[in-house]
Amino acid sequence: MPYIVIGAERFALPIGDTPVGGTGDGTLCIPQLARVPFAAVISVMSDGTATLRRTGSHHVRLDGAEIGDEPRALAHGTRVSIANIELTFGDIRENGSTASIQGVESIDPYAALGGSGLTAPTADSGGRLVWADGRIVLIPAQGLIIGREPTAGMVVTGKGVSRYHAMVAPTLRGYIVRDQSENGLFINGQRVDGEQLLGQGDVLSIGEHRLRFEADSAEMDAPARSIASAQTTGSLAQGPRAPLSAPIARAQLLATLEVMTNGPLKGTLFRIERAVAHVGRAEHNEVRLRDTSVSGSHATLTRRSEGWVLLDLGSTNGTYVDGERVSGERRLSGATELRFGDMKLVFRPIAGSAPEDDSTRAVVGVRNRPA
Repeated sequence: MPYIVIGAERFALPIGDTPVGGTGDGTLCIPQLARVPFAAVISVMSDGTATLRRTGSHHVRLDGAEIGDEPRALAHGTRVSIANIELTFGDIRENGSTASIQGVESIDPYAALGGSGLTAPTADSGGRLVWADGRIVLIPAQGLIIGREPTAGMVVTGKGVSRYHAMVAPTLRGYIVRDQSENGLFINGQRVDGEQLLGQGDVLSIGEHRLRFEADSAEMDAPARSIASAQTTGSLAQGPRAPLSAPIARAQLLATLEVMTNGPLKGTLFRIERAVAHVGRAEHNEVRLRDTSVSGSHATLTRRSEGWVLLDLGSTNGTYVDGERVSGERRLSGATELRFGDMKLVFRPIAGSAPEDDSTRAVVGVRNRPA
């Protein structure tokens, strides 16, 4: 199901119309928007597709372009700006688990797209990635994160794409790409081992997608240019730029869900390690309950600054908190008994857990209780 990301927090969107702005009934419960007059409506259909429609004369932008009163389709990774407040739209169907690809070869049939022999070096400016259809994505000075997460600088979805698949950033030598994926990053058909310097016209293969790298040509007086660049922007490991070799933060346990219902899943402990966990029977859920009483997309657990919130996603057999069926959102306080359809679980928040780190890659781990 769809959701909205603002800062480090996520807000699930129920099926139907959700007002954005103000504090009326059914309004998207985002504190930053509470002070903004009713500005837009997000409509979610039963199939999970969503649109956004502006109301009144407010300025609403999608990916930087102002929209009118006609509904506009929302895609995974769409940036929404309302009264200078930045939101990102996400769809858990595009944000699910990375599909492992078996039998990946070291060379693919797209190697020829990058030309033969060594590619020409580039400067550390003017970097861009070009899609096959001609779309261009500029690489900012702080680097560009590519992946399936809607908050990535460049959103790429599909089979084989990791949440944070790769990062491209300028250095004094030009642009370097770092592989952070499960299924690998390929340049001109060759799999990248850690980091690699990019050359003019190199073709990056990310899952099923092909992107061509371009940048300003390297100048003849490279040493002088490198010194000037170091004085104005600093190296990749200094200033505002994050080093490509920086370790990925380890996931922190925020809460657990333990199955109490008798059956093959009894005793299973789900580790919740990010601020949002989707519960349901379908494969895209982080907390997957393989029981026919559980809907495909059943509910969402969201950790906000004020605590945990449970949202029922219009499930067929209902979501219950301490035996009471809930409609919409319900705040959770301490250890709580939850029921999704016929599946009873105990939710336990971890006391003193720090706010979510966006760089955390692991989402939910599962272990079975020892016999």
